[in-house]
Amino acid sequence: LSNKLMLYIYIGQHTIKALQVNKSLLGQYSVKHAEKKFSVQLLKAGRISHTDIVASAIKEVVSHLSTQPVKEKQVYLILPQDAFYFFRSEVPSDMAASAVTSFVKEKARSILPPHLDSVFFDFVCTENENKKIISLYAVEESVVKAYSDTLKLVDLQLTSVLPDTLAYYKLFEKTLRKGKIEHILYGLYEQDLISAYLYDSFGLLQKEAFEEKLTGGKGVEELLKKIGVAFEE
Repeated sequence: LSNKLMLYIYIGQHTIKALQVNKSLLGQYSVKHAEKKFSVQLLKAGRISHTDIVASAIKEVVSHLSTQPVKEKQVYLILPQDAFYFFRSEVPSDMAASAVTSFVKEKARSILPPHLDSVFFDFVCTENENKKIISLYAVEESVVKAYSDTLKLVDLQLTSVLPDTLAYYKLFEKTLRKGKIEHILYGLYEQDLISAYLYDSFGLLQKEAFEEKLTGGKGVEELLKKIGVAFEE
């Protein structure tokens, strides 16, 4: 029986992570994961800093997934939030579903930089407590082309681009309670750094991540308490 293989690649400023998911015709999954940190800066403001270096880094990480060449050439690419333009807006409750897309496009024109003639965008719509919120993510066509060209250098084809913040939200979305608006701080805690995004039940609240170095013996508990007080205010 042949397998369906999906390849997900995350590219950060200094890190590349790859996830290979195989699904057999019998519905069984097998997962392989590889990642590596690099001393060179791979991205700058969400854009590729040097095509050849990033392509080489991708090839190195993907090679750890299997001793055999990756047969599936299509890639689902996950990128940092700063590669995207973002906004969210409440949709009038009486608006027909067919009119939401037009509403979003008008909103996008008023918020995105006027020089952006060619962008790819999509949005998600979340409903809770009789409210409907749309979250739009847009990325410049030139940025997508740069990633696509980089992947082609290692014989991979770009299939889809996804913001990491949306991927995080999908991880915990099903745990949220309907009928209640919750706030979530979701992020990464490393030895000397904590970085996190703020969400509510509808999705991402702020595009900018909260980041702070843990220096001078500062503990993560103290810092999280400080963040909580700031958000309450």
